[in-house]
Amino acid sequence: MGSVYLRGKSYVGKYKDENDKWIRKTLGRQPIINKTIAKEILKEIERKVMLGQHDMVKTKIPILQGVCKELSVLSKRRKTKKKLGT
Repeated sequence: MGSVYLRGKSYVGKYKDENDKWIRKTLGRQPIINKTIAKEILKEIERKVMLGQHDMVKTKIPILQGVCKELSVLSKRRKTKKKLGT
């Protein structure tokens, strides 16, 4: 279960994601949101995490530079194998 605390004038929620990593997220500012509303927002986030629906957009997309490096390493391996006669 997560927690809600006040930092300055903003309410911050702390919860665990699907990988058991602690995540902190700003839930709103003090005049508009009180602690009760912030707790309800956090409960909704935790419910979505349990169902596996939260932050689906945060999936890791490979960076083109990293893919190019991997391809160059593989092509160098292929070239050395050809030179060795394998």
